[in-house]
Parts: sequence; structure tokens; C-alpha cells
Amino acid sequence: MEGGLAGRGHGDVERAVREAETEIRGLHNEQDRFMLHYDESLHIEVQLSHTSQLQSPSDQLRDQSLRQRQATLDTLLRQQVQTIVQLRMTVVERLQTCTMLLNQMLSCLLEDKLPQWQRKQQLAAIGGPPEGSLDALQEWSECMADAVIRSRQHLKRFESLLQQLALPGPSPDALLNLNNNLARLLSDIATKTLVMERQPPQVLKTQTKFGCSLRFLAGSKLELTGSLPHVHATIVSEAQARALHVGHHPRNEVSGEIHNNNTVMEYQQGSGALMANFRSMLLKKIRRSDRRGSESVTEEKFAILFQATLNTGDGEFLLHAQVLSLPVVVIVHGSQENNATATVLWDNAFSEPRRLPFQVPEAVPWSRLMAVLDSKFRSEVDSPTGLCTDSVTFLAHKAFGYSSGGEDLADRAISWAQFNRENLPGRTFTFWQWFDGVMELTKKYLKSHWNDGAIVGFVSRAQAQDMLLSLPVGTFLLRFSDSEIGGVTIAWGAQMPGQPGERIVWNVKPFTARELAMLPLADRVRDLDSLQLLYPARPKDHAFAKYYSPPPGNNLNGYIVLGIRQVLPGFSMLPPGLPGTPCTSYASSDDTAVAATAGTSATGSPGSTARALFTGLGHN
Repeated sequence: MEGGLAGRGHGDVERAVREAETEIRGLHNEQDRFMLHYDESLHIEVQLSHTSQLQSPSDQLRDQSLRQRQATLDTLLRQQVQTIVQLRMTVVERLQTCTMLLNQMLSCLLEDKLPQWQRKQQLAAIGGPPEGSLDALQEWSECMADAVIRSRQHLKRFESLLQQLALPGPSPDALLNLNNNLARLLSDIATKTLVMERQPPQVLKTQTKFGCSLRFLAGSKLELTGSLPHVHATIVSEAQARALHVGHHPRNEVSGEIHNNNTVMEYQQGSGALMANFRSMLLKKIRRSDRRGSESVTEEKFAILFQATLNTGDGEFLLHAQVLSLPVVVIVHGSQENNATATVLWDNAFSEPRRLPFQVPEAVPWSRLMAVLDSKFRSEVDSPTGLCTDSVTFLAHKAFGYSSGGEDLADRAISWAQFNRENLPGRTFTFWQWFDGVMELTKKYLKSHWNDGAIVGFVSRAQAQDMLLSLPVGTFLLRFSDSEIGGVTIAWGAQMPGQPGERIVWNVKPFTARELAMLPLADRVRDLDSLQLLYPARPKDHAFAKYYSPPPGNNLNGYIVLGIRQVLPGFSMLPPGLPGTPCTSYASSDDTAVAATAGTSATGSPGSTARALFTGLGHN
């Protein structure tokens, strides 16, 4: 827990509860002494009332002693009355202090600490750091629950002491307020500390099993009576979640059918946490609402509502606790996952605390979106550094449709539509679909190369040409395809055929997941003799040799083992053996298409021959 505040709050409450207990014990002792002295005074009165007028000298001495003792008792009783009245007021003040401190602790938990943890959980789902354990919040909640229960016990004992002795004390209203405040605190702690520890998948596919878990933070200290609570799960729409938010949700109104949606809470060994574990829920069917405008099914949000009934306070309270999961997007086919993930990412990243479900802004500054994408990318590819400034600039230009220019786009607003509703200019896919394709490809096939710094990645074809034309022949770089979802291509500099001094940049047709599953990127780079130096000047074997596949064995069960090797197709118009240009050495089932971008050295003019000859041979 963020150190001191929890410790101080816990310590202050514990001290106040102990002091109230001590003062009530002192009040009990003082009232007992008062009753002893009062009984003694009554007994003396009885004795004196039976004194006859004719007394012996010894009787007169006894009466005189009794009257002196009674006078002493009268003085003592008056003092004890004052002490008892003062103690009674002190006990009330102490219990009021306990209530005030508990209110402060509960407010801090519900309005600060728990929302902070839940926000971290939300961001962790889209690539942020882990949200951390709930153990500290559980300890805090248990401290409050224990303090409330003990305070209520002290108050009941105090009220019993008041009834035992008819002396002035606190007003009935003060006692009623104390009772009501402690009862409300117990109710709030019991009903508002049910927390989603492990969320259900936020992209939820029908007919697919899934799990989640809840923790009742204060459960182990609430002295639950009867059997442990049952938890029931239902799926609700955004409109139903909004009605629930303002307390108008009918308990039987749902938006789908979930199987295996009931469980009984149980205590965890070790931590003592009271948990509800759903291990094999299944969304059987979903009932969708009417969509607005251009909204697709992958933009519609639902949530899973968890409800439990608690019996606590020695059976005095029958309470209903409930909690909503993070928004979920329901899909019926894997092809919808990409767009559903975009909806979840936007919601998790940009939702505001205590919002009306499930409102999010229609547009955000590019810098905020980029921070989320960077975090997501780093998480997916296990990158320690994230995206560099040049990559961020490239992505901004791609998102806003800029081909060049020095405008600072950090504060420019990007809308949800630009992010994942409208296609990029000249493309059949959205910005998110393209970016997500890059992440998936990198995560599955390029992670090591990216983290080694071997992939430039986020540069355009024109930028790659500018980077390579002035470098030695055979210098190459790896970049993500602009024209395909989930593709990586190789660009390298070569000598212009038949035009000494002029340069050309070749671009290999992008490799997608399908190609890289057949032959890894490192082997493809190894096979192309034209590739010599990884941009800017690193020998390719230094960058890729540790990832080369070993050669196949000589035979297997008497058969010769064949390997797959990548080659560049030959071009009859090119003289054989031209440095840095494709040449035919042998045929292959994995011939690699290339496209070329022509350029010049420091003094030449732009060549057009290669541009004309190789138009249409590949994509970027």
C-alpha cells in the first residue's frame, strides 16, 4: 500500500477502538464501585433509621461513626456521578472518533486506492504494467471491518451499561446516530469491497469457455452467518449497465445466456482471502441492441454483472453485493477479434473514473493514443525500449494521411473513426488493423530481431530509398509493409544495371506470417547474397547468424532430406553477376518477387530505366 496513509489510518482507528474499549471497561468498573457505595449508603440509612432514642454510650459512638461514613459516601457518590457522566460522554466521543476515522478510511479506499488499482488493472489489459496484488487492500478492508464490528460491540455494551444505572448520559439521538453510522459503514464495507481480481476476457467469443475470479476484500472479518455467499453472473448491455449505475436495473433483465454462471465463495489457503472462482463459464447466446449510425457489432459493449447475498451482523443484515466487469465485446468469429480489440483498447485507455457506462471520448490527442500504442507494442513484443521518435512520427503521418511535413502532430486530435472505422487513404484497412497486423507479425515471428535492433520497421518506401542510396551497395534494411496487413519487406541498395555510378533500391515482396512460418526471416536474409550490410553498416551475419537454422541432416530413414531456400528470380535484361543485383543461380518454390526504386549517386540524374523495367513486379 502506498505506505504511510494506510498505516496511519489503520493505526489511528485501532488506537481509537482500543481506547473506547478501555474507557468502557473503566466505566463498567466505576459504575460497579458506585453501586457498591450506593448499596452501602442505603444500608447505613436503614441502620440509622432503627436507632432508638435511649442509647448506651457505645451505641452513640456507633451511630456517630455511621453518620460520618454516610457523609463520606455521599461526597464520594457525588464525585462518582460526575466521573460516570464524564466517562459516558468520553465513550460517545471516542466511538464518534472511531466512526469518523472509519469513514475517512473507507472513503480513501473506495474513492482513491481501489479505483487506482482498478485503473492499473484496466491499463494492464492493454499493455501497461501489472496492477499488483490486492493483499494490501484486503488488509486495509479487513482492518476496517474488524474495527466496525468491534465498535458496534462496544456500543452495545455501552448501551447496556447505560440501562444498568439511571444517570445522565448521551442523548438518544447521539446513540441513534452512532448506531446508524456504524451500520452504514458495515453495509458499505460488505457491499463495496467485492472486487474483480481476474477479469473475464474483454473480447468474448460465444461458445468458448472462459474464467474469472472475484475477491471479497473484507470477507474474512465480516462474521458471515450461514453458508458462504453464492455468486451469480449475468451479461448486461450498455443501457442496462447505465440503469444499474443509477440504481434502476431490474435484477432479472439480462442480454444473453451464460452457462456455469454460479459458484460458492471459498477461503483461500494461506492468504485467507474469500474468493469466487468461475472456471468454465460459457456465453451461449447474446442479444444485441439496435446499433447507432455506422457502429458495427464490434463496437457494442457489454459487461458481466456479478451478484452475491451476504448475511452478517449476527443475522441482523441481509446485504446484496454486486460488481461489474470491465466492458466486453462479444464476437462470434475469429475474424472479428481485431476490431473488437480496438474497441477494448480505446475504452480501457480513455475511459474516465466514475463515468456513466461505457462513455468514452470520440477523439483524443494523438500523443495520448501514441502512448497507449507504444505501451501495447512493448508489451506484445517484450521490448524494453518501445518505439523511437522516428517511428512515432511515421505512425502519426500514417494515421493522419500525411506523406511528409514537419508539423508537430502530438496535440492534434485523432478520432475513433480515424483510428478504426475509416480506411486509410488508398487502402482497404484501418490504421488500427494495419498496426495490429504489425504487432502480431512481430510478436510471432520477428520479436528477437526487433529487440536486437535489426528491424527499422516504421519507415515508408520513399524513406527507405533515401536512407540506402548513399550507402555501399548491398546495404539493406527491414521495414513493415505499407500496403499489406502484417507484412515485412527487405529494401537494399544496388548498382543501376548498365548505368555505372547510378544506384537502385530493390524492395522484396512483403513476407507475411504464412511465408515466415515456412522459412524464418533470418534464413531468408542468409539466402540472399545481395544482402551484405544491415543498415547502417553491420555485417548481416553479425546480426542474424545466431538465428540461422542448422543444415538438414544427410538422410532420414534412408531418404535424402531437402531444405527450403529463398532465391531471387533472374531477369534476362540484367547482366549476370552484377554486384548487388538479382541473378539466377537455381530455381526455388519460394522465389521472391522484387520491385525497384531508382536513384542516383551524389552526381547523377535520376534513372528511369529500372523504374520502367520493374514496374509492377512487387508491392511495398
